[in-house]
Amino acid sequence: MDSRRQSSSRHQSSSRRSASRHRSSSHSGPSSHAQGSGTSSQIIAPGLGDHLSNNPSRYVFGWHQLQGALRQRWLQDANTPCPIEPKQPASLMRLVNHRNPSQRWHIEISHFDPPPAGFVNEVARQGFPHGSHAYRKIRVEGPEPQNPDLEPNEYCHLTAKGVIFAMDINRTDGMHWSDVAVSQYVMDNPIDTLRSIYFHDVINLDTKRFFTEELYPQRIGMRFDARDNYEAEQPMTWSFGTPEYQGILGTTFGKGVCALLATYFPRGTVSIARIVSWKYADLQIRFDIEPTLYMEGLAL
Repeated sequence: MDSRRQSSSRHQSSSRRSASRHRSSSHSGPSSHAQGSGTSSQIIAPGLGDHLSNNPSRYVFGWHQLQGALRQRWLQDANTPCPIEPKQPASLMRLVNHRNPSQRWHIEISHFDPPPAGFVNEVARQGFPHGSHAYRKIRVEGPEPQNPDLEPNEYCHLTAKGVIFAMDINRTDGMHWSDVAVSQYVMDNPIDTLRSIYFHDVINLDTKRFFTEELYPQRIGMRFDARDNYEAEQPMTWSFGTPEYQGILGTTFGKGVCALLATYFPRGTVSIARIVSWKYADLQIRFDIEPTLYMEGLAL
């Protein structure tokens, strides 16, 4: 797949569609810029036993970190009220063969592929499959949006044991990408084997702006997408419970990963252990999932 364009198999108005790649209709709240290194009145990175302020200005990364700290707590502590209800994965085949033709999903691509270009060594280092036919690739289109002026709901994922690659997300009023990804993953693997989720060539505005305009400028003094920012090509690890980690969890895609875990894993059993980002043509993000037991020392 072209790492820049992520073309659709339908070949429809590529300029219009490329602008919406990895877009979600969910809203992350007002944007806020980093507040510096913190003062005595700021909450740097709230842990499990700390009070969560509802005031974004008290966080290093403002609204994003507030939202991320809340979701970190939802995953860690099953006793914390959480609006996300657990459910069983949907059957992709049932969606495709829905009795109501207007509700049927349509599979545009379904075959087995190697990892995405440039990721063979990456997945091998992580212990994931890396053979030439190791990944189930499905591009699926949901039912037509209720508003005919909206673009189709389309999703493309690659899945293998332990890993999901979110390659292309174009959601207007359809299922959340996390539900679609899980329905594909469980075709071949139990959900409790999932260990990492990758977002490939991210252009989702909320997520990418946080990385380019807030996270990287504060961490290394340069925008992620600056022409001479060669440091961005090196993987950056954002450690569990830090302001940067919580800020990422508060982005559109961070919230999506948290929703996936809160929906399909018992809360309190797994956490996002770390987040890794780097530049390879565009922004790449990896969320690593581990049992909460291993995170307890960092959570308190």
